[in-house]
Amino acid sequence: MLYHINTRTGNPGKCSAKPGNCPYGTPETHFTSPEAARAFYESNQETVLRSASKARTKSAGGVATVPTTGKDFQKALMSIPSPEDSSVISPPAINDNSGYLGGSRYVGAERAKIDTYIGQTEAAAGIRDLVRKAKLAGEIPQWIDVSVKKNAGAWVSSIAISVGYKPEGGRKVRAIPNSWIYEPYDPEDFRTRRVLRPGADKLQKYISVLGASYESSDINSMVDYFNSSNAGRFSWRDPWEDKD
Repeated sequence: MLYHINTRTGNPGKCSAKPGNCPYGTPETHFTSPEAARAFYESNQETVLRSASKARTKSAGGVATVPTTGKDFQKALMSIPSPEDSSVISPPAINDNSGYLGGSRYVGAERAKIDTYIGQTEAAAGIRDLVRKAKLAGEIPQWIDVSVKKNAGAWVSSIAISVGYKPEGGRKVRAIPNSWIYEPYDPEDFRTRRVLRPGADKLQKYISVLGASYESSDINSMVDYFNSSNAGRFSWRDPWEDKD
């Protein structure tokens, strides 16, 4: 009996897959005891994530190259896990009505680990590190470009997250074609113009929830009280933002 680490939970478990078909890693990351699996994971976490990434790419049909068509784009993104199944994203530490005077309160998992105040610069750096880990784990494709920037407003400090992609062999980050992102629409019905295709919807949800890991908000509409550091503001990269 061999044991692996479930990269979604960080816990060891028995492997019942056939050799070479385990989604949690290669033979090199399987061990004869749960203790050995956990010890290896704790000292070589990035190696385990990289191994799981290779296994996940194989199970997704080997879609690791940059797509050139909307069909390939959809196929690649459909392998993105839901935030609940991610090995990188943790559930929020607080998401209830325990805020000021019973207002809603939200504290992301990563923000809850930090006892002191952090500004946009620190939050943005933390989100970039989560993106790096997500790519390392194979949860989002390497060719997806995630831009994380400070975006201070009059009432709320936030982190602006935009997503583009890098074409094969190119250095420039490009906007993803709208035809790859959105379903075809009826020109006479504006309501249908912003319906996401399934793969694009999975990517948007994943990145938005990942960003919210550093969010902290405390809201009470009764007394116009609003205190928030919103780190999950997502947008698709606009064509005019294309850059080297």
